[in-house]
Amino acid sequence: MQVSVVSRSGIDTPRAVIQIEHRREDAVAFCRDYVLKVTDQCIQDELAVDLQNKFTGDCKTGRFTTITGQTYVFFGRNTATDAGIGNDFVVIDPDTNEPLDGSMASGYPVAIDQFKELCPTRVR
Repeated sequence: MQVSVVSRSGIDTPRAVIQIEHRREDAVAFCRDYVLKVTDQCIQDELAVDLQNKFTGDCKTGRFTTITGQTYVFFGRNTATDAGIGNDFVVIDPDTNEPLDGSMASGYPVAIDQFKELCPTRVR
């Protein structure tokens, strides 16, 4: 998934917002760079993905919502010594109260990248 940032406001505050658009050129770039084949079907499929037009965060509490509408809570740097969570930061799914395990399947890489854009000082 690739999107274009339209505007940013309130970065590093309790009302951080990044407005996005999912443009045709974003879909073409995704098909070219990740699928490795630009076809009309790939572009159509990518543009059909249901996305919000923004992602938001409360940099004080760590609660944020991604462009897919999923809400997470950022808890800070991972200091756990067990091998169960290998990611740098702890991000919790509040629906399950479980941490994301760092895998692409858990959504961690995409979620943490969006949080880093909203609240960059929290991840330094």
